[in-house]
Amino acid sequence: MTDKESADDGNGYRRLEDAQAEIRDAFFAADSGLFVLDCGPGSGKSVTADSIAAEDLARKAQAGVDSPAETLCLTSFSRDDAASILPGVERALRGLADDPEAPVDLDAETAAELGTALRGSDRVGTIDSVLGAVFDAVAGEVGFDEVPEVGDSAALAGVHGDALDVVRSDTSLAEPLATLDDAYPGGRYDADTADLLAAARGACRERRLSVPELRDRLEAVAEGTYPDGPPESLEDVLRDAERFFGAEEREAVERELEGEGSDAVVDADADCHDRWFAAIDALCTVLPAYLDAYDEACRAAGVVAHVDVAHWVATFFEAADYESAFRERLRERWTDRLSTVIVDEAQDVSRAQHDALAPLVDADTRVLLVGDREQCIYAWRNAQPSLFDQAATEGRYFGVDWEPHERRTATRSYRFRPSIAAAIDTVFDPVFTDSTRGAADAAAASGQEIEGYDHLSAVREPTSDPNVHVAAFAEHGRPGSPTWVDPEEGLGEAEALADCIATGLESGRFDRDDGEDPGVTVLFHRRTHMDTYVDAFADAGLSVRDASRALFGHPLVGAVSAVVDWLRAPTTQEATLRLVNDDDLPIDGLVDRLMRSDWSIGSVAESESMRGTKGAVVDGLADLANRRADHLAMAGADVVGDVIETLSLAEDPLDQSATAADDEAVLDRLVGVVADWEGDRTYSLAELATALDHARRNPKSGPSLPTAAEADVTFRTIHGAKGDEDDVVAVADLGTGLGRYGAYLDRFVAHGRHVALAPPEPAVGDDSPDLGGTVLAGGPYDPDASPGDGSAGLRWASEAWVDGDPPRLAGPPPLRAPVAAARAERWRLLYVALSRARDHLVLPLPGRRSAPTPRDRWVDTLRETLSFDADREGEYTVETPGDHDPLTVAVHRADGENPTSTAEESAADGTDRPDPLPERGWTPRFINPSTVYELSAAPEEGVLAHLSGQPLHAEQDGVTVPLPFETMGPEVVGDVAHDVFATALSAGVDADTLRDCGGPLPVALDRAIDDHARGVAPDEREQLRRYVEGTLCPQLAGTESYERLAASERRHVEEPLDAVVRVEGLAVEIGGRADVVSVAADSEWHVDELKVGLRPPEPELRERYELQAATYAWLLERQGPESVTATVTTVGAHEERTTVDAGEDDVRDLLDRLADRRWNCQR
Repeated sequence: MTDKESADDGNGYRRLEDAQAEIRDAFFAADSGLFVLDCGPGSGKSVTADSIAAEDLARKAQAGVDSPAETLCLTSFSRDDAASILPGVERALRGLADDPEAPVDLDAETAAELGTALRGSDRVGTIDSVLGAVFDAVAGEVGFDEVPEVGDSAALAGVHGDALDVVRSDTSLAEPLATLDDAYPGGRYDADTADLLAAARGACRERRLSVPELRDRLEAVAEGTYPDGPPESLEDVLRDAERFFGAEEREAVERELEGEGSDAVVDADADCHDRWFAAIDALCTVLPAYLDAYDEACRAAGVVAHVDVAHWVATFFEAADYESAFRERLRERWTDRLSTVIVDEAQDVSRAQHDALAPLVDADTRVLLVGDREQCIYAWRNAQPSLFDQAATEGRYFGVDWEPHERRTATRSYRFRPSIAAAIDTVFDPVFTDSTRGAADAAAASGQEIEGYDHLSAVREPTSDPNVHVAAFAEHGRPGSPTWVDPEEGLGEAEALADCIATGLESGRFDRDDGEDPGVTVLFHRRTHMDTYVDAFADAGLSVRDASRALFGHPLVGAVSAVVDWLRAPTTQEATLRLVNDDDLPIDGLVDRLMRSDWSIGSVAESESMRGTKGAVVDGLADLANRRADHLAMAGADVVGDVIETLSLAEDPLDQSATAADDEAVLDRLVGVVADWEGDRTYSLAELATALDHARRNPKSGPSLPTAAEADVTFRTIHGAKGDEDDVVAVADLGTGLGRYGAYLDRFVAHGRHVALAPPEPAVGDDSPDLGGTVLAGGPYDPDASPGDGSAGLRWASEAWVDGDPPRLAGPPPLRAPVAAARAERWRLLYVALSRARDHLVLPLPGRRSAPTPRDRWVDTLRETLSFDADREGEYTVETPGDHDPLTVAVHRADGENPTSTAEESAADGTDRPDPLPERGWTPRFINPSTVYELSAAPEEGVLAHLSGQPLHAEQDGVTVPLPFETMGPEVVGDVAHDVFATALSAGVDADTLRDCGGPLPVALDRAIDDHARGVAPDEREQLRRYVEGTLCPQLAGTESYERLAASERRHVEEPLDAVVRVEGLAVEIGGRADVVSVAADSEWHVDELKVGLRPPEPELRERYELQAATYAWLLERQGPESVTATVTTVGAHEERTTVDAGEDDVRDLLDRLADRRWNCQR
């Protein structure tokens, strides 16, 4: 993917055109003022900024200004954008020097000198880097002994912990802290007091809010959520249910109540109101002390966050406490010297950055802002595009009401072909003017008018062949799910896209005009299914360069981190156990040997009981432990290098690495990163281990993996590709619902200008009625809401919709705004993705959608706006808005691909059917106790699956457990729980350990999730973990069955049991594996079947489980024991225990019925 839209392949000065030229002319015609270029994708934002900056420098050099580079501040929001500033300006300077018709006379020597001076300037780069230069001068004034390090996340985590310790030691804060701890107990997904204080600190500093201002905002949300105050009657609650969620929701609550439990509902809601305001008060009482403690801890540790830099710069220039002659001299040094300020990607600037830059600029400055409101995709990182909007419409920026104030809009793109511009406009002309999609934020803002959409135009010439392509596939399962992406049968999105790209490259469809190989980039909004796409592209013969993988997510990097942590105390059992249980250092059999060797790695190595590469790794660990004294004196980068070399990790001895990146390059990158962390100082071993552990736990915030130098296709995230382009761009994984991970899942919302604190965890009494299926199912606020639920109760944010003209978001009015803002940003993210394409845009779309929701899913909007359906073949045309020609779309179908799924095929198509085959009976020759019930009860549905060896699972419709199933099949829950239960029984874990999910069970749970939940979204994996360890394990531990099993003399887990019986003269083999076979102290034999129910069982499901257990008991009796007791124990949504007798008669009866069965074999 090439850098930016700005690259100029020609020689000489690149003359600006149209809106670019107009803003340039206005800029140089004035001595001061504000100049705003609102610039569409590929329309030359960076070209304009670089060209005006170069001309500004040249003009000043020509006028004899001393050190022109010091008069220019040229900055951008992101590192990637900022990295292109210097090359862009230097290129423009060379163009000025080389072109005799350029507007400024500049010789090559002066151009080179200006470029060199600019490279040494601290006023060019990211906004954070520019502010860092200012902070260097003020750090001592705001209490730092020396200039602190900026952005060391591991050190900042320690600072946060130190600040918390100070706050908790303050007895005057004991009561509000207790209120917060009670209201927000925390969990894997839920913020606790520490998390909330950190979030509130960030919200205040990013938005420049004082604690009283934060309190006002938080209370305003709570007041708007209870517009009439705390409820005094059921009518008050119902009225708000109707206000927020519509009349149908009110009726649903009334139906469920049926006159019972209304007092409990009102009491719970009133209690939520009171506790919510108490929690806000407690947070804002503790927060000032925490902020003071945090700042003191930063001073002591010599470290600050980037937002702290902006905070301190702005505070220093604003606060009366810092008023001094030095402050005025520093301000004048910047304002007197700076005459030009240029901000690229200005739509992404945060309030903190804006306010920190403002004191450096006065009304005598020329300020140029270039940006695109439609490409603001960083509000989740506190970007405030309203600042850019205000500058463009009102002329106010940096605290100055500018005069003159000029604004121009550029929509002519130099990037893409005309038909790609037409496709983008066809999609976004309706989206960006729709109050339920791209204009949702404007619709949610009271009184804000929805602006029109500016159509794009393309400078490049059209082509005779299509530039927009659809990779067609059939709908499989839920959009965005693993089945949708890669179904077990049929063609999914990943394979369809891979085949389309491979065919386009092989056929020459994607060839470039200049004969060079085309670049191909596939963009993803998330990484969840990226590995599946890598496999699909490999199957299609294409290599992939993944530019989005995190360095600290690589298993070899994880192995190094685990070993460094162990080296702090390599002779202790605790550290060694932690090492061998680490998933990134999988050495099978080592635990058993350590247990026999007093947990000494050295003893295991000396015994030579480990062989091959695993033995070599153990020997290397022993060598490292023996050299620990050396490591204590070594630099951190040298320790990492020694671990890598001693264990030969570059050779991947444990066969862990599956990336396209070279393993040696990955490990070299790790050594380099640690060296950069250390700088001029040396980490202690403890500091190194802490820093590595922090980076490992937060891989997304760290560096990326080195990428393969050569590959057919590049994978990137959309955020990572912003500002770049490629010849062929495909957008993958289009199906996930926009609101799946919405604000309703957050305890503290901080998005753009919006902040809100969720209500406390509810205190729901035993007398609370069951209001399942309504917005009050979990009380007024449900902290256990899961991704995909869409809502978390009556009094918190919601992604649901209320029907109307137009429809509106549900939920309390103050909380609709952040939800709408986040949804609008998701549509802008799609806009950014589509607009990265130069010559070809590829979109994977299903032929049919069973329940399309265009306002909630990209895939459905794309199908709708591009008029795509299952009948489209070859090429077809689409009407386009504005002045575009009709759009031609090419449809690609993989060989043999059926445009409709099996579920969509209809027998009523008017074609002749062959005559039915004769009816006949059937006797299976092999049968499993777990499926004999389904097979006999519904043979028409089960026979094909049985014959093809597929499992016959019980239906899981109506799931009631608190788990999402967006990317996870229900069977995954049972598989993971089964593995954990099997480990507990095999290891003889007692009930207390099982209840706490302790001992060997956490490791077993991790492995089970890795084995059975591959491809499942990370958040769903974590929720599954929480459900197994927090619900299923305690439930099983509390059963009589587990008590008996734990006390039994012998246990056999997954015990095979089989027999051969005669049915209608034919031999039928019955066999399978019983969950547990045990012998009690009284010599009684037992068979136990352990089940996980995701819904309350129906009679048929109970019969199936009981028949399965009875069959295993009968099979066991045939092998010796005279009497076997069978028990079915169910945990999950419903807990029960049933004892049944051995079931020979029942099994024979069912098999006889199958033999006598008559059914149509063609059905």
